[in-house]
Amino acid sequence: MAQVSLHSTFGQSVTGRSYRIGANYFLNEHLELGGGVKIIKWKRVTDDQGYLFTNRFRPANLREHFGAYLNFAYYPFRRGAKMESLKMSPFIFYDFSLTHSTLLAHAYTQVTIIDTITHAIFYTPMAFVTYEFNPTTAIEHHIGLGFDVCVYKGWQFTQKIGAGIATFYNIDPSIIMTGDDDWQFAWLYQIGLKYSFASPKPKKKVPAP
Repeated sequence: MAQVSLHSTFGQSVTGRSYRIGANYFLNEHLELGGGVKIIKWKRVTDDQGYLFTNRFRPANLREHFGAYLNFAYYPFRRGAKMESLKMSPFIFYDFSLTHSTLLAHAYTQVTIIDTITHAIFYTPMAFVTYEFNPTTAIEHHIGLGFDVCVYKGWQFTQKIGAGIATFYNIDPSIIMTGDDDWQFAWLYQIGLKYSFASPKPKKKVPAP
């Protein structure tokens, strides 16, 4: 009862927004293996938070736009011929993704000026400063829940949400790290479409003459 499907999704995680294009394959009646290419969407920083990694991965070239992902999904209610007839199929998943991209962070800064003669202290107006750091590698692990909904024949609407951890490597030396700053709790949200190819029908045995 092997079944292959293609999928295209859009979502968000700690590293930012991204598109995914890939394929899935049912290893058995319940367990599905999937993977593909992750395309990181460049989006300017719009929040005023002092985040270092969250939503700060901004590709500086074409190569940094591409990452990879691998996932496993377990469908507890799929069995035998019902695999293709269920209108809604919930699943539990594990998702692994790899990102390598430039970091673009910003902060509000203020400079203190001390008059060496009068020793008076002056403060400059708050200034908005953007910092660009060398490419950092992010590895994200998520577990969560999702569901597929049959839309038309082999087409399905798919959605999943999960939580986990993200770890960061090759961090720019100019970033001052303290303690456990090289990892953080993470989340994942994906929504998109899947197209499942019909499973090959078993050949009927022809009785011997």
